[in-house]
Amino acid sequence: EFRLNDRRQFLQVRPFGDATGLDWLIVVVVPERDFMAQIEANTRHTVGLMLLALGGAIASGLLTSRWITRPIRRFSEASKAIAQGDLQQQITETGFQELESLATSFTTMAQWLQTSFNDLQLTNQRLEQANTEIQDQADRFRLIADNMSDLVCLHHARGKFLYVSPSVEWLLGYRPEDLQGKSPWTFVHPADRQLLKAASLQQ
Repeated sequence: EFRLNDRRQFLQVRPFGDATGLDWLIVVVVPERDFMAQIEANTRHTVGLMLLALGGAIASGLLTSRWITRPIRRFSEASKAIAQGDLQQQITETGFQELESLATSFTTMAQWLQTSFNDLQLTNQRLEQANTEIQDQADRFRLIADNMSDLVCLHHARGKFLYVSPSVEWLLGYRPEDLQGKSPWTFVHPADRQLLKAASLQQ
């Protein structure tokens, strides 16, 4: 092995002789570039094919991952929309048999939420209307009771005063706010309590 003109050369020497007394040396010199050119070309082709295959694999992986994550992204976007109050969400075809049942359940859940929300709004409207009517009736009752000369009282189920008309002040000498929240028995003389209880039991 030696270099000639800054190029690598391979040299092989073999003796050659026969019975007639021939004694030769067979010298073979082969420049490296003569047989390495094809190897280098094959190497370049191999590297190019490997890079091409790698690029194809990466592109295929990206496309496949995007195809797989697309329905999952739709689930995520629909969930965010529902969380923000938009219940008109439907997921139809996902392209995956494994996700079809989940999509059906998700759509059913969104429809059920929409129905429940509508029912809740209707119930709230009815409650508001009922509260308005009750308040109107209470205002009318208070207006009538406040202007009556007779004593008007409302009692809790446990017997405590909820409302006492202003006429109690000139009839019994108590202010209405002094009686509210207290039991009527508080203002009955102890000696009369037993008689009143006995009378109420007889009735």
